[in-house]
Amino acid sequence: MGEEITESGAAMWQGSYEFTVNQWGVGHGGFHSQSLFFQQLHRGPTRPADDGSMFRIVYDCGSGRGLKPRAALPSAVERMLDDVPDGSTIDLLVVSHFDRDHINGLEHLAQKLGEKDIDVTRVWAPILSKIEALYAMTDSDLSDTELETYASFLYDPATALGELFADAEVSLIPTDTEPLPLPPASEVGDPDGDQDPGDEKIVLEAGTGGRGLLARRGGAKAREFLWEIQPYVIPSVLKGATQARQLLRRRLGKPIEDCTLQDLITLMNHASLTTAFHDAVRAHHRRLSRSARASSARSGPNLSSLCLYSGPASPYEWCHFRGGWKPLSATPEAIPIAPSWLGTGDAGLRRGQDVDGLRTALTQHRLDRVGIMSAPHHGSRLDSAAPLWDALPNVRRVTVEAHNAKGGAGNAHPHLQVLNELSHRNVPFHVCTDDNDFFWRDKRIR
Repeated sequence: MGEEITESGAAMWQGSYEFTVNQWGVGHGGFHSQSLFFQQLHRGPTRPADDGSMFRIVYDCGSGRGLKPRAALPSAVERMLDDVPDGSTIDLLVVSHFDRDHINGLEHLAQKLGEKDIDVTRVWAPILSKIEALYAMTDSDLSDTELETYASFLYDPATALGELFADAEVSLIPTDTEPLPLPPASEVGDPDGDQDPGDEKIVLEAGTGGRGLLARRGGAKAREFLWEIQPYVIPSVLKGATQARQLLRRRLGKPIEDCTLQDLITLMNHASLTTAFHDAVRAHHRRLSRSARASSARSGPNLSSLCLYSGPASPYEWCHFRGGWKPLSATPEAIPIAPSWLGTGDAGLRRGQDVDGLRTALTQHRLDRVGIMSAPHHGSRLDSAAPLWDALPNVRRVTVEAHNAKGGAGNAHPHLQVLNELSHRNVPFHVCTDDNDFFWRDKRIR
């Protein structure tokens, strides 16, 4: 096999990649990991040219509604770490939102990573406003001691995450409705010129404008992008909750943004104020027209779910279905043979306008490439419907993180309505009940 040349005459990176996705069976909760391995190859005969570059991502870590995770979570962490060598790195840890079933395993995860000397490089989480934090605190059945611990985490999640993962760069990701930019066009070095020894190493760096992460061919002369990891944060419906804010200000004598942790704990323990606050939040939600709601999710910390996209970087010159390995200009309509992954947390993506926000930020060309994804909010009927599935025409498998493998009615997770919708579309789904992990791997040579 000869060296592949782009239309500009520059040599493209040649090698193999392996993309592994694991949705761990923790019942009602969230615990996902994935790895991406690139290795340069010599051709004719094909053989490794370097040790390769490995990147690892964890998305959420929790199970159950208590402050401590259910037993299914620690055993899943053990299974995940079986494939992570001591002294290695988790390149990105993402917290989709701050419901306990998505974060109550973080302390256990941090402990186990420390025992294996595994560092976390970056932590992403959505910005949590004080009014969202207070709603989450007051919508809880925890004991007083547990509630104070949870409140402390919600009051300052950046500090809490920084203490758990001491060497990580913690970033709170804001809502951004602007479309994510495409990775820059490939700029690879002259194949006949002198080569930097580091040119073939794949590195992970911040994307254009600091949004997302891009895996690129390294070295001074090589700027070829191979993979992208992009966030989208669902806007909060409580942003304009004026009546609820005024109520709190009258009781406190100051805006909620100026509240201390002790102020919020005092509010949590004031039953009549809690009731009035919840009534004001519900009234705000009812007053909003459907078209004004950025998310169909209800009140609480899941309003700001961080969705995560992980997939091949445009212009997809190396992963097309049609006509083999051809550049994008030759097959502009082609869908890549390398599927992308989409994590949705508890995002509300039921209505057309909800999905339009996702589409605007990620752009349809990324949604077209989603092959594996998690169902929003554990398969709740109130958080996904036809508009979402219509926007994802090439989904091959959907995972659902819940207890009931067959689904149910009412407030059950997953709801039969969601499972039936997927079955009607011939989309296979996997319900990740306790210890019932989902595993998927794609391995190809470019």
